[in-house]
Amino acid sequence: MQSITISAVSSTACSARAGGLVVRTHGVNEAGLLPLIVPTTTSEHELSTVPQTIAFLVGSGVQLDSAVRITQQLNRPAVVLDMWSARLRQVEQMTVPGHLPPVTLRRLIKVGRAAARWAQATPGAVLVVPQDVGLVYRRAIAAARRAGAAIVLLPDGAVSRQKVTSRSLKGGLVPLVDRLLAAIRVVAGRHGQMAASRPDLVLSWGPAWNEVFRAQRVGAIIDVGNPRSDELAPLAPVSPGEPRRVLLCSQPMDHDQIGGKLAQTAWYAFVEHLALTAPSGELAVRLHPAERDQLEQLPIGPATKRVLTKDTSLAHDIGACDAVVSWASTTMIEAAAASRAVVSVGINEAAAEIARGYFFQRDPRAITVLSRDIADFAALREVVSRAARQQVGMAQEYAVNVGSATQAAAKALNDYSR
Repeated sequence: MQSITISAVSSTACSARAGGLVVRTHGVNEAGLLPLIVPTTTSEHELSTVPQTIAFLVGSGVQLDSAVRITQQLNRPAVVLDMWSARLRQVEQMTVPGHLPPVTLRRLIKVGRAAARWAQATPGAVLVVPQDVGLVYRRAIAAARRAGAAIVLLPDGAVSRQKVTSRSLKGGLVPLVDRLLAAIRVVAGRHGQMAASRPDLVLSWGPAWNEVFRAQRVGAIIDVGNPRSDELAPLAPVSPGEPRRVLLCSQPMDHDQIGGKLAQTAWYAFVEHLALTAPSGELAVRLHPAERDQLEQLPIGPATKRVLTKDTSLAHDIGACDAVVSWASTTMIEAAAASRAVVSVGINEAAAEIARGYFFQRDPRAITVLSRDIADFAALREVVSRAARQQVGMAQEYAVNVGSATQAAAKALNDYSR
């Protein structure tokens, strides 16, 4: 396939040239269709959508980051389906106004309609999705698939046995309604089950994750790695000797499954105690984007606020530490990929059980502890030291191609056809 390079020529138009063809986009029309392909010997009245276009379904910053990285190495046309506006955009034109778009009936309808229209108008369409657990993602998958698109799953985070949500399952009503919606193909997959939509291809982070994909009878799996991990390759090695500098990656804890607001309050009290007992410079706390958005409303203590990372990238923060502590975060996989020891801390038994549901945490080399068993920062460092000793080599099974994952994912998409 010939290489097509798209370059912006104005704020509303793009063009490219590939072997006698001109690719142009003039904003996005009401049907949400772009880009357009024009033979150089014909008039613009003979427009049709570009065959083999890839659309990345994007709702968060990390999902956009992966899309940007991969499209820079694709030799086939690509766009993003913006879940916030339910419109197709050039990758460089998209911005993310928040952590994730709220699930609303209007968004379900609009995103599904945009996915279907694009797939219907694009021969050989490929929809790349970051997950198939959230309801809007599953609606887009169902709509695009019914319209003829192939579905490729490139996970944006760690894979688990169950969905972590702040919403109650309402006594089993949600799974019941979910099965009904799936049966009539309004949504794809199953509630809380990654890869239950049975994508045509999974671009996995590494072989250790593939158990969950095979369990859902996915036929094609390629281990490409996590494109975002490429920026971890140049990081300096950890300090010699026992780990000293710890990065605690916090997460929202107001999930009904683990105790709601009570769990949230207990978590921030635990983090505050660590901050109070840690020697200067040995603890840093990185907040989750959802926490940063409501920093002033959360019960975060003054000692914690003094050690918060500010305006730094995740790669920078990982590079400045010897170990990463979190609850059930994808950052633990990324830290392991950078040869950092990782420890999961659950605020209670329910939280620890959810953490163990992530396939990474089911590995016997992984460590999950309860916050009540961590008396102070010194006790935490002892656990971190144990993790460092027993996790040597584990990351290679969960995060392959660190430094070249983007290239591997782009190659897989360039080569893909049904």
